[in-house]
Amino acid sequence: MQHLPSPLLPWRQYLAWFDDELAAALGDLLRRLQPLLAPLHARESRGDAIPDGIDDLRRRGSYERLLLSEWALAEAEPDEFLRRAIAGEHVFLSPRLVRPRSRLHIVALFDSGPGQLGAPRLVQLALAILLAQRAERLGAQFGWGSLQGSRTMHGLSQASDLQQLLTQRQWQTADADMAAFWRVELAHLPQAPAECWVVSDQPQELPATHTVQLRRCLDGSVALCMASARAQREAVLPPLPPRAAVRLLRGEFTGVAAARKAAVKSAGHRIALTQPPLLDRSGQRLAVALLGGNELLLVQLSDRSGAAASLSSQQWRRNASLIGAVFNDGRIGGVLSVDGHLRGWKLGGFKAWSRPPPEEFKAATGQGRWLRGLLQSPIGNAQAGNRLLLLDHAGNLADWTSSWPRGATNHATALTRQVLALHDAATDQAIVAIAGAGQIELQHIPLQGPRKLLARTSTVHAADTAFLAGRLEDDGWNGSCAYASLRGSNGPSHWKLLHYAKGKFQPGEASTPEQVRIVGLAVNPQAPQTYAPLGLDASRRRLHVYTPQAQEIHLSDVEIQHAALSDNGERVALINARRELLLIDVASQRLLLHLGSDA
Repeated sequence: MQHLPSPLLPWRQYLAWFDDELAAALGDLLRRLQPLLAPLHARESRGDAIPDGIDDLRRRGSYERLLLSEWALAEAEPDEFLRRAIAGEHVFLSPRLVRPRSRLHIVALFDSGPGQLGAPRLVQLALAILLAQRAERLGAQFGWGSLQGSRTMHGLSQASDLQQLLTQRQWQTADADMAAFWRVELAHLPQAPAECWVVSDQPQELPATHTVQLRRCLDGSVALCMASARAQREAVLPPLPPRAAVRLLRGEFTGVAAARKAAVKSAGHRIALTQPPLLDRSGQRLAVALLGGNELLLVQLSDRSGAAASLSSQQWRRNASLIGAVFNDGRIGGVLSVDGHLRGWKLGGFKAWSRPPPEEFKAATGQGRWLRGLLQSPIGNAQAGNRLLLLDHAGNLADWTSSWPRGATNHATALTRQVLALHDAATDQAIVAIAGAGQIELQHIPLQGPRKLLARTSTVHAADTAFLAGRLEDDGWNGSCAYASLRGSNGPSHWKLLHYAKGKFQPGEASTPEQVRIVGLAVNPQAPQTYAPLGLDASRRRLHVYTPQAQEIHLSDVEIQHAALSDNGERVALINARRELLLIDVASQRLLLHLGSDA
């Protein structure tokens, strides 16, 4: 907010995270809540008193602390020394005694269940701000947790921390097991919290110094009862303006939504953590590996909004190993390795063919990640066959043609070497990035006709990693390529960018912090016609688009195991440590799909 009214100035540090409309609405709620909080009577952790400097000079004390001038008198005038001792005229040092003060903590535990949805969640949001400010004034550390959600404590130092509080919503009420877990967690803190706040609609069996009960009223207001050992306060808080309330609940603090939870669907399967998710060109279809070794789960969204999805599982032969998977006209297929041969799986026209020698085609059988591949199909030409492109782990691009139509030869052409990235531009078109001697080439591979060189650029260091993203438009392919040399790199990465539009390339650069793992190119939310690297930070819980001002796309409460992007760069699919599949729209940060796993 640019110009805060004077009554809201005490919270300007936190209200700066919101635009004017939300800051005014939330600020009014903060003003109503602040007088209800109990005074600061924090429980301090103290040990034995220890001397810390000199406090005063006194007539009584231990002779260990007698002034040196008095000892000098004992040597020069012993009789006078004794007389002063009898008369109580000696002067002693009086030390200043202090007790060591431990680092104080204020802890807040929020109920994220169905009883706290809607207006009570907004009160929780305001309470989190007030308690963080309370801890700051006390010189204490503030941490919050969710009774049902995240099993870790979080701070409140930036807007994303508040957005994470909103994403903790659950459909399960807090039970005795959850309370028992947090009792153990609180007991394991270095010292007991100075204050422990529990915010819920029901009493909880927790060692709380303060409890706050929030209950929705029929008119949209919230009945609040705040109790501590010294006092109990009650109030009815009026509802916030509807528009501001909806935006706050969505996490749209500055007009951009946080990645928020959609309805969780149960897959009825256990998602494997060995393979990243596979997306089609537009992110409308996804496939994930399932535990068991020979089964895939195919997810198909019904529309662009991701409102609904159909699920189906597909299996391949148990005596075969899937080395690469591709989408085939809305279905999923791939290439199997069987007895030293390669065979198409659910790919019409691709029969068994001899596997190229290991020195020419490097693909681990039964282990490692699936190879990147795509299937090209003819448009409006019934006499043309299909083409399968498969990129191995060493950068060799294998090119197979199908045996359909009848009489065509099923064979592999000469392999293309040093291919760093393969991009699905259209049903019958592909783009590849090829590393050469001090240069990078972008080539267009149509299903029919010769290859076309799109661009060639010189590189100072030999590139070993590249990503492509783009879409086919009326004026041709518009997209970007990011490339870098990461081999042996320990520090921040510097990426070279090539933005291609209307037949012309524009160079660019991007830098990422240390230990960031780039997973692909995504649409730039600040400039939708360009693309920027998207990666996971060192904690593997935050997903950022690395524009000049890095923008957070998603914050997970558990570690993200895999991330993959659609070829148009608009959607990213994640698999987290709970074996859940999430699909996120990058530009809006909207969570389109949250698929649970029976892990």
